[in-house]
Amino acid sequence: MDASQISIEIEISVNGEWRLLGRLDRGLTRVELNYDINYACDHMGQAVFGVSLAHPPDFSGASFSDLPPFAYDYMGGGFARELRQSAKASTLTEWDHLRASYNPQGNLRFFTFGTNRHEVDIVRSNNPLAWKLEALKMEALKTLTYEANGQQQALFQGNSDTQGNCPKLWIVIKGDEAHADLGLDQPGEFCLMKFPRGKRSKMQEILRLEAPYLEVARALGLHVGAPLRVHGKVLLIPRFDRFWCDGKVIRLGQESLFSAAQVPGQQAGVDHWRYCDVITKFSCQPAKDLLEYVRRDILNLCMRNPDNHGRNNAFLKDPVNGVTLSPLYDFAPMYLDDNVIPRCTRWGEYERYESEIDWHGVLAQLHQRYGLEKTTLQPFVAVLAELPKTCEQQGLPPQRIADCRDAWQRQLGPLQQAMVAG
Repeated sequence: MDASQISIEIEISVNGEWRLLGRLDRGLTRVELNYDINYACDHMGQAVFGVSLAHPPDFSGASFSDLPPFAYDYMGGGFARELRQSAKASTLTEWDHLRASYNPQGNLRFFTFGTNRHEVDIVRSNNPLAWKLEALKMEALKTLTYEANGQQQALFQGNSDTQGNCPKLWIVIKGDEAHADLGLDQPGEFCLMKFPRGKRSKMQEILRLEAPYLEVARALGLHVGAPLRVHGKVLLIPRFDRFWCDGKVIRLGQESLFSAAQVPGQQAGVDHWRYCDVITKFSCQPAKDLLEYVRRDILNLCMRNPDNHGRNNAFLKDPVNGVTLSPLYDFAPMYLDDNVIPRCTRWGEYERYESEIDWHGVLAQLHQRYGLEKTTLQPFVAVLAELPKTCEQQGLPPQRIADCRDAWQRQLGPLQQAMVAG
């Protein structure tokens, strides 16, 4: 085979069992997605069982000029990419990162064509690592990285395949211990263990405040998963895409709005309307999820979280409950980040500099395009009026509440006016 030609097999977990979904083949000029014929026969046209909502199982597959948008969800960006790059003398390609992603979020995994799955599982099962939860409060990050020994390098090659720049590990909690996930089937509570990105106090504070930020969102009625837990400098985030049931690990599909909207590569400059389009197209509860999406963005503005790109919202693909927005995640005080993260997803012509939103225009467009009645936002706007009090009740420090006061008032007044405008 020519060096430019690459084949990657894609497997999907259905009801706790791995099945061959199909292949991704890179030729000389195009990339082809081809579903396995048996799999396509079993799930023809059922988007919840597809590699992407935009490409449900069929016999024709799909053709792309480069890596398809869904691939970027699974290749482990940010910290996972850095780990693999550091372990190699040469720079790895995006294809290299994708075919090393055999334990990403969701219910897919990827292998170089011809890989012996049994051998891969044996290698992973021979690297059992566990930490006492109490010890995590004092554990230095470097002792959990591949730098410690070769065994831990194997851990990270399959245990950090997730997005984002913060160091992360997939773990399974059993009693008072945290075990490396490694993509193996084992009972317990599935979590993401997240470390601060860097040693600066503000980076540590961002991580620490992610838990109360989500509790504020919960108090305001947003869709939030199980509470996060702080262990010293480590944050434990219960997963919503994986759980143990009847002796099996049940993996649910997870797909970012980037992927569902077919945004190529790592582009970020997409407006909210494009994401609203895919929510109304793919969600089995479009009105509910569209309202949830709008409320999330309002809260992002009020609590100064500019990190609102299309991979920080996702669909959960559940064969039982259908396709819905996943619980809220990566909601934190990112205005504290030294990198000065920009707000990259905006309301098009209705959003001006410094997050000044024409909410009357936005709500009119939401009604015109999707039939969303502004009255459905009234309960949220009412509780938003008590945001500082809610933040205090959920344990946010007074200084951080003060930091957000101007941003909150800048949105609350126009929203209240838009509610009563004709």
